[in-house]
Amino acid sequence: MTIHPDNGVIRWSPNASHADTTNRVTVRVTDDGTPPLDATQTLQVVVAPTAGTRLTVEATQDGQLRLVVSGDIGRTYLVEFSSDLTGWNRLTTFVSTSAATTVLDPFRPGTTRR
Repeated sequence: MTIHPDNGVIRWSPNASHADTTNRVTVRVTDDGTPPLDATQTLQVVVAPTAGTRLTVEATQDGQLRLVVSGDIGRTYLVEFSSDLTGWNRLTTFVSTSAATTVLDPFRPGTTRR
């Protein structure tokens, strides 16, 4: 969790372990005056339950693979591929902006493994 020093915006990207929890956050600010003034505020941050992640693979009519990643909006997803399950290559990384995101795998038609 971070607080921007100029505008006070609080940023936090909770991980999956925080799903479906309520979290108390206490923020205390102090100025540099004489005498210094301060204030404290306690907030409750509710993290919604996770939707889980689902991958659907479909073949297109032109022989490509369409991957549909369904899950939480705002989550970062990394999609990798391998032809031998030992060496992996990144296909794409994205932050989901909808409940389902489509990724086309531009592999060569006729490839038997991916």
